[in-house]
Amino acid sequence: MKKAVSLVTIIIFATNINAQDLQSLDGSISVTESNSLKIIGENEDNQLMVDSSGDYLQVAVRSKELYVASLCICNELNEVYVLHASAALGSINYKKEGNNWTTTQKFDWQMREEGMDAATIAKRKKYLDSNGWVANTMGMGQVGETEFIIDRNTFKGELKVAIGLMTAEDPNNIVEIPSAGSGDCADQKLVSGDPKSSYLFSTKNWIHID
Repeated sequence: MKKAVSLVTIIIFATNINAQDLQSLDGSISVTESNSLKIIGENEDNQLMVDSSGDYLQVAVRSKELYVASLCICNELNEVYVLHASAALGSINYKKEGNNWTTTQKFDWQMREEGMDAATIAKRKKYLDSNGWVANTMGMGQVGETEFIIDRNTFKGELKVAIGLMTAEDPNNIVEIPSAGSGDCADQKLVSGDPKSSYLFSTKNWIHID
């Protein structure tokens, strides 16, 4: 088994995505992918960095061994999208009604493949085109390194983000970023993939992406 690392890093940067570019979506964060980034948030040893140019964002998580990386995105329309990467990918969308955000959706688990062959990469590209995002699954790449690619045009305007991480070491203690203000984005049931139909997301302290 690969050795887990203790640092949790979220990296967000923009790029242009085609099928060839998805060859780098392998669950391993390269030196090139880590360059030219501005730190926009920190929590102890945990860092959030961004290069916000372009239509696509790449989000990378470096952590201890993970079962789940659950990324929350809030847009200008007060919608919260939850992008779940574990052994499979799934997402749901919450819309604000009064003080709460509600949904009638459930996670639709897809994209379980771990390979980097041409057919699997093409399937990831199809998932990205259909859903506006894609990520590696937890069995890929380096332990504790997870990568998301997000078409920011799908999520409508200026965005705020937060994330909940379920570690293999302590799956009942969700690691939240930002540490003071992630709120229900770090709800254990939501991160585990068994969400409630309504949450009181408090997005004012989520991290703003230009």
